[in-house]
Amino acid sequence: MVTELGALPADLELAQPFLENYEAIFGWLLADEPLAVDPSKTADMMHRYTAMRKNGFEGLALPAEHFVLMRSVMLLIGALGQLGARRAWLSIIREWLFDDPPATALGQEEADFFGHRYPYLTPAAA
Repeated sequence: MVTELGALPADLELAQPFLENYEAIFGWLLADEPLAVDPSKTADMMHRYTAMRKNGFEGLALPAEHFVLMRSVMLLIGALGQLGARRAWLSIIREWLFDDPPATALGQEEADFFGHRYPYLTPAAA
């Protein structure tokens, strides 16, 4: 998909290291069993991302939204690590991506709050 977006050259030799780095950076979000967030991982993630952009991925042309996402993930893992947060993170992600029922008490409070508000829908194109 990254190749289809034109962000990564169609080079099979780059596919595996790209996937390994992204699994190291984002893999914790897909934990389906309770996982404690380790703030020391943030430095490793940043190192991997920087090294990846310098070693074989110089032509990586990702959209601006990608960099906002990367910064958000780094800040999120740092904050969760400081809190010593432990959770099955995939269940929370599924709330957002697939509209699954809330997995936590806070998720339920959020659903209750937003459930009583006008839905923010974009009108369908005619």
